[in-house]
Amino acid sequence: MPICHHHGCRRKLPGFNGPTRCGDCRPPLLHLILGRGSITSHTPGNNDDTDVNRNDGDDDGNSDSKRKTRSSNRRLYEKGLTQAMGLNFQKEDTGGQLMIVESAAAGFPMAVAHCHLTGLKQGKKRKWETDINYKKRRVKAGKWETDMNYKKRRLKKAFKMLVTIEKEAHYHWSQVLLGVCYYKGYGTKKNYTKAVEWYSKSSEQKNTVAMNNLGSCYQHGKGVDEDEKTGFQWYEKSANLGNSRAMTIVGKCYQFGTGVTKDLNKAFEWYTKSTDQGDSFAMNNLGFCYRHGLGVDQDQTKAFELYEQSALLGVSAAMNAVGICYEEGQGVAKDLNKAKEWFTKGAAQGDAYSQNKLDALKEWFTKGAAQGDAYSKNKLDA
Repeated sequence: MPICHHHGCRRKLPGFNGPTRCGDCRPPLLHLILGRGSITSHTPGNNDDTDVNRNDGDDDGNSDSKRKTRSSNRRLYEKGLTQAMGLNFQKEDTGGQLMIVESAAAGFPMAVAHCHLTGLKQGKKRKWETDINYKKRRVKAGKWETDMNYKKRRLKKAFKMLVTIEKEAHYHWSQVLLGVCYYKGYGTKKNYTKAVEWYSKSSEQKNTVAMNNLGSCYQHGKGVDEDEKTGFQWYEKSANLGNSRAMTIVGKCYQFGTGVTKDLNKAFEWYTKSTDQGDSFAMNNLGFCYRHGLGVDQDQTKAFELYEQSALLGVSAAMNAVGICYEEGQGVAKDLNKAKEWFTKGAAQGDAYSQNKLDALKEWFTKGAAQGDAYSKNKLDA
C-alpha cells in the first residue's frame, strides 16, 4: 500500500495510481505544523489547539492519536525554544536544544527546519552530536564534503522548508526564522527590508524574539530608517514579555542612554532580571556594574563571581574581565597563572582586549627573564 510522500506524514494512500500526498497534505504541512489543523492564536506558550480544518476521515482510523502526537511534538519544540533562549520568564537551559532535536527526530517539520538552520544534528532520540562527531561519521561512511558546502546545503534546505511552512501555516516561529535568513543571508540573498517584514509579521503574533530583532533593525537602521527610540520600545515590549536577551539589551540602553534617558539604576535592575533568567551577557554586564559601582554599591567580590559565571558560559569579554581580576587581585587573590589562562581563552574566542593583555604579559615576562628572573623565564616557557 503506497504512503504519503510528504515529510513527516506517512499516511496510507488509497491506490498506486492516485495522488502522492494524502488529503491533509494538500496543501501540505498544515496538520503537521500546528498539531491539529490551524490554530487561531500562535502566541508563544499557547498550546491550545483549535480545530479549524480538521479532517475526521483518516483512512487508518487513528486520526486522534496522530493529532495528539503531532501536537505533542509541537509543544516539545516550543518548550525547547523557551528553555534554550530564556523566553516567557523561564531560565535558560541547554536541555532546550535537546528537546528541539527530539522534536525534529519525531518528524515535526518546524523543528527539522530549525536544526538545519542552526546546525543541530538530527540523530536518535535525545542525541545531539557535535559538528566534529558528525564529520567523522560522514567520513567513515564515505560521504564527506567540505564544511562550506555542507553549510550552504543545509541553509538552503532550511530556507526552503521555512518558506513552505509559512505559506501554509503562518506559524510565528517560521516567520521569525525567515527574518533571520533574510537578515543574515542564510539560504538566500541578504535583504534587510524583507527581514523587517517577517519580524513585523511575527511580532504581531506576540513572538518576543521577533520583537527583539525588530528593535535591533530600528536601532541600527537595517531595512528601516534608523530610530533608536522605536528600537528601544520594541526591546522593552520583548523584555516585558519575558525575553531574557531583550532584558539585557534594555539594561544596556539605560546604561548608555540609547533611545531612552540614561538611568544606571534601571540598567542594574534589568541586568539583574536577565541574570536571574540565566543570560550570560547580562551576568557580564552586571559584574561590570558591581565592579564600577553603577546603580549599586561597589563590590569587587560580587563582580568577580558574576564575571566568572559569564566566562564559564562562553562570553569572551567576561573571560578578559576574569583575567584582569586575577592579574590585579580584584575580588580574588592575585594569580598571574590564572590571569594568563583566562586571557588565552578570551584571545582564542577572538577577544582583542584579551590578546592585548597576553602580549603585555609576554613583554613583561620577557623583560624579567632578560634580567635573570627565573619566574619570568618559566612563564615564557609555559
